[in-house]
Amino acid sequence: MKKTDLWNPLALLAGGTVFGVALAWSAIPALSKLSGDWLGFYGSVTGGLVGGLLGVGAGVLAWTAAQQQIEAQTRMLDLATAEHRSRLRKILNNVRATLVATEADFTTISRSEPEQLNWDTLRRSFTEEHLEFKRLAIDPDIWRISDELHSRITLINRGIHLFNSAFGDSTPPPMGTEERETFNRHAAYIIRRCRECIRLIDIEGAI
Repeated sequence: MKKTDLWNPLALLAGGTVFGVALAWSAIPALSKLSGDWLGFYGSVTGGLVGGLLGVGAGVLAWTAAQQQIEAQTRMLDLATAEHRSRLRKILNNVRATLVATEADFTTISRSEPEQLNWDTLRRSFTEEHLEFKRLAIDPDIWRISDELHSRITLINRGIHLFNSAFGDSTPPPMGTEERETFNRHAAYIIRRCRECIRLIDIEGAI
């Protein structure tokens, strides 16, 4: 809150006091001519007026202090929210990078002959990707960002696990064989799920 805002209630308090004292002082010459009843009435009116002004000033001062506290809490909440949003964006960016890499790997193996692939390197990559998706699948922040994204990442995690279980100990089967068609269906499923998650992240990235 600006410093000038604090002067409003203080000025009201000071003004009420000065006004009351000045009013009472200026009326001193006339007070000697009044009877006791009139003096009592005058004292009641003057005291009530001064007390009322002081009460209003005190109320404004209390309201100002409350507003300061609210503004301070609001600023703290804004900072916490901004930090949370920044962290969620980083999480989404990391997830997206993992999805893009996974999609690229499975696209490569589905389009290439076995002799064109460095299969050992790709298998290590699949293992690392599976561990990463397994970690993401249990990350509560992913669930808070989007329940749908969380569920799809869980499906990718299962898909890579099944793929590794079925083909992790052998090289890709040759093109045109029934085994290769099964191999490619597994890869296509993972590719499709990765693309779905990437689209979701691009939407959620507006947080």
